[in-house]
Amino acid sequence: MSDLTPDDVRRWDPAAVLKVFQVANDRAGTLRTFGDDLGQVGLNLADWEGEAGAAFQGSLGRARTDIEADGRESAQVASAVCDAWEDVQITKGMMSEVDDTASGLGFTITNDWKVDIGTAGLLMGPMEAQLEQQILQSQLDTVKTKAHTTDHELATAMRAAVGDAKLDQNGREIPQAPAPPVQGITEEQFKQIFPNYATNNHVPLSPAAAEAKAQAWTAAINQAMQEANINTPERRAAFLAEAAEETAWGDTLTEYADGSEYEGRTDLGNVNPGDGPRYKGRGGLQLTGRSNYSSAGKALGLDLVDNPGQVASDPVVGWRTAGWFWNHGTGLGDLNELADQGNITAISRAINGGDHGLQARIDNYNKILKLLGTG
Repeated sequence: MSDLTPDDVRRWDPAAVLKVFQVANDRAGTLRTFGDDLGQVGLNLADWEGEAGAAFQGSLGRARTDIEADGRESAQVASAVCDAWEDVQITKGMMSEVDDTASGLGFTITNDWKVDIGTAGLLMGPMEAQLEQQILQSQLDTVKTKAHTTDHELATAMRAAVGDAKLDQNGREIPQAPAPPVQGITEEQFKQIFPNYATNNHVPLSPAAAEAKAQAWTAAINQAMQEANINTPERRAAFLAEAAEETAWGDTLTEYADGSEYEGRTDLGNVNPGDGPRYKGRGGLQLTGRSNYSSAGKALGLDLVDNPGQVASDPVVGWRTAGWFWNHGTGLGDLNELADQGNITAISRAINGGDHGLQARIDNYNKILKLLGTG
């Protein structure tokens, strides 16, 4: 099965989605030849790719005879289709906005989800072009994530229509097998990696509060690493080595400085008075600057521009933004690739912007690898 491309998203037809499942919306009785109904709109979806396209092709010619007369299953399919239909429209709109921005800048969107500056940088200047490229690439990454989620929704609805997937009353797929356990670190490993977990901004916590913090941070870190595909000992060790240094070994999710040094930093998107302190470093990897808060918020479905404080106050948000930054925020692409190479120096410079604490990060990486049983 081929991966989705921007061209695939541009070809998506929301009307075709509804037409494919019109029978599920209109009929509450038995559907004996559902495959034939799908075939009638085959031309509409013949060139769709990705998971949804594969599910559609697999549904052609399939007889459907087991829908209950009361229409309960039809309603569930219709609910799934409604969600997918809405998301198709949203995703196409997001793709259109990126295309329009790219066209206005003279950039090109490649079919492997990259923003190509081309010759536009000669006209606007290399630094401005690079900044615009980074901002647009972050927006494109969000579209890509949304497109794959929508593609899965479409595939689920199509599989449900021919009986290959079961849906709950809200039209969501019921897992057929238990989800694999989350792979990450244990609470005891967390305490060794973040030895300052029992304080908060240098203030000692009570034993109960320290234990609650350890539990909350461990769960949040594991969730973030799972979302960001930080799924090997080498990747985890690299990520955690950086996070330990950035959080003062577990003491804080908020930068100690007031953020005034970032005031007027247009490279961080700080274009309004007060943006420096408002968008100072927070979270597991110290998310910094209006642009990063905006991009991370869009990717995670959160309003971090108007509510930047939640990156520090909610450990789940603080660590999810760290996972986003690891994948998208440094300008070097997904840092998992550098972690696979063991290039901690490059990772540290990408995150910190220099060599601050570099040796400590390298030493910590090696210690964590041993702690995870691979060093």
